[in-house]
Amino acid sequence: MPKLLLIIAIAVGVHTLSFAQEGEDLFMLFDESIEAPPLLPERMVFTQRIFWGEKGIFRATGVAPLNMEQRQKELKVRRVMLTTHQVLGYATLAAMVAQGVIGGKLYNGDDSLYSLHKTMGDVVNIGYFTTAGMSLFAPPPLINKKVRGFSSIKAHKILATVHFSAMVATNIYKDKQPGRHTDSWESRPTDKPTQADRHTDRQTDRHAHRHTDKARHTDRQRHTDRQTHVRYRQTHMHTN
Repeated sequence: MPKLLLIIAIAVGVHTLSFAQEGEDLFMLFDESIEAPPLLPERMVFTQRIFWGEKGIFRATGVAPLNMEQRQKELKVRRVMLTTHQVLGYATLAAMVAQGVIGGKLYNGDDSLYSLHKTMGDVVNIGYFTTAGMSLFAPPPLINKKVRGFSSIKAHKILATVHFSAMVATNIYKDKQPGRHTDSWESRPTDKPTQADRHTDRQTDRHAHRHTDKARHTDRQRHTDRQTHVRYRQTHMHTN
């Protein structure tokens, strides 16, 4: 009986040891099958790849080494930059609207707003390209999957490509013929008089009114003189 119990105990021990070894092997295989999450997305904007890519400038110079701790810091920086991108975008839109209103008044003859209109153009340029830089140079996200179909993100990217190209073209061609704007400004249609023209017209009208009043006064005086002369002759003839 004791021998039987000893044999059973040995068998159970061997089975338990074998199960434990198999369990360790299973967990080792399970751990090996789990890969570390990628630190960078596969799809990135070219500006992000230049600075934040695996072989980007910040990685090569050691400013931002590629590890999980650094990526967490980069995601915080990304959040701040994109929030700034939105705020500056609304501010730049307001500046564009203001420049358009000023431009309308300038075209209608208010020459005193020319310098302000030009300054607002510089403000719009600075605000616009700063806003664009906040988006283009922000650190990449962890995941950047391609969304199928049309979405607000795709619409934003398409419109951003259009108006960014337009802004670059505007700044390139505005200095191609620097005298053309001045020439066209000086040769504006005469049906839109400037303030100086209006002032001159008012003075001319005043002189014309004065001349007309003086002419009317002269005509009335002559008429009065003729009537007086006729009465005098009639009186003189009656007396004789």
